[in-house]
Amino acid sequence: ELHKLSELHYLSNLGNVELTLTFDNGSFKFNVSPIQAAIISLFDENENEITEEYIAEKLSIAQSDVKEHTEYWVNKGVLIEGSRYSRIAESIRKGTPGGDKSGIATFYYTPKVLKEDGA
Repeated sequence: ELHKLSELHYLSNLGNVELTLTFDNGSFKFNVSPIQAAIISLFDENENEITEEYIAEKLSIAQSDVKEHTEYWVNKGVLIEGSRYSRIAESIRKGTPGGDKSGIATFYYTPKVLKEDGA
């Protein structure tokens, strides 16, 4: 007798991670989802700004999901969101159909000091 194959589904909101993040003005505790913890851990490896595209690639999630999961950190003041023109020249040069027409890339970076009302 054949059995139906089981499917494995990633439950992104299952469980919590307690983190302590250290800034120039002290340490702050956060209780977050595993994906939020994974996102903030990428900033330990990189002292510069990190793009949405980089986060999506490193964590194997859709770039559209990055915005949703970084919103918590932005609202807490742990990440600062910015955007700038980036891939316009490359898209034009390659003539990529359906490419990023706006050429705007969103990036994130961490402040040296966390405002205490953010935590």
